Amino acid sequence: MDSDWRVLPEEIIEGRKKYVLEERYEWVDGRRAAELLADSIGNRPIGGVVLDNLIADMNSGSDFKRLEEPVQLDSRGKLMNAHHRLTAIVRTDQPQFLRLVRGFPAAYYQYMDQNRSRNARDVLMVEGVTHAGVMATTIKLLDMIRAGRRRSDHAMRNKDVLAAQKAIPRLDESVEFGLQASEDVDVQPQTYAACHYIYSRTDPNHADLFWDMFRNGPRHDRTCAPNALYYDLQSQVKTKLLQRQRRYQANIVPVEVCVDIHDAWMHHVRNEPLDTFEVKQDEAWHDLASTVQLVL
Repeated sequence: MDSDWRVLPEEIIEGRKKYVLEERYEWVDGRRAAELLADSIGNRPIGGVVLDNLIADMNSGSDFKRLEEPVQLDSRGKLMNAHHRLTAIVRTDQPQFLRLVRGFPAAYYQYMDQNRSRNARDVLMVEGVTHAGVMATTIKLLDMIRAGRRRSDHAMRNKDVLAAQKAIPRLDESVEFGLQASEDVDVQPQTYAACHYIYSRTDPNHADLFWDMFRNGPRHDRTCAPNALYYDLQSQVKTKLLQRQRRYQANIVPVEVCVDIHDAWMHHVRNEPLDTFEVKQDEAWHDLASTVQLVL
């Protein structure tokens, strides 16, 4: 039997405002689940193994602990989590006895778990950021370069990614460029986006010429720095594909692509030919790391 709403002793203080939480238990059938889903703050794509397992468990009548986590609603009554569970109820029409808790600050939605931890892409999607995945990886790549961490994993908290997205001006233009450039030479778009942002902020005139030559040629001079970069990245892509066809592990590392791009950039600015990469890679890396400090 459904219970009445009961005030919980816990309170949340967010932005100098006090939020009172209430709970109730109710049988949620397919119709009620659909109502909750229809009034949601937002959500990532639903599906995959998580949803399949939930549907299988509900159809089998299993008593599983995933239903013990409360369905959370914000202070306006909008759904914040449990989208997979509620979708499974809709698809199976198997009522489930769930605990509902309402009254959370809407800002908490960015960090709530929905059967898997939210990543930076999820947080930016909630904020309505276009190309959220590439935006997130571009911000992380810029921060990795800024921190001087070329050969180690670089962790960045979701809230820091969100703060950077709001603070870095016109980064969306560089992300759009990165997606376009990756169609020309298929390396990760965040590599182009990060370098495009750095150069457009530090030397926009040289940057426009550099990227135009990289994308459009002419290709008659292979030692011209943008052309040399074009052919080098094409070679890396072909090598990766060939190795994967032979079932070898092969990846193109974004930060190393940025070093290659910056090597070509340095030659371009100096109006010097570029015969081969990896001759002065350490110089290119240190210069890249110091240059990004100027724009972040």
